[in-house]
Amino acid sequence: MPAEAAASRGELQRTVDLRIDDVVAATDRSRVLRRAAASYGASWRDVTLFVCVVLFTVVWWNINPSRIDWLPIFIVLILL
Repeated sequence: MPAEAAASRGELQRTVDLRIDDVVAATDRSRVLRRAAASYGASWRDVTLFVCVVLFTVVWWNINPSRIDWLPIFIVLILL
């Protein structure tokens, strides 16, 4: 930038500094998230939830929406 654009140069430097700070903060956050994800151990609740979701999908896929008991079945499956 030309020497007479000192104000613009200062604003540009300030913007670059802010971007660098944002990148450093994002890197720190992602490192913490990666560490938490790597240390995660699945529990029986996770497996149970997955099985219930799969069963819900299979049952719901095969239900005809024109049936009279469609809504009660939907509510019961949601509660399960």
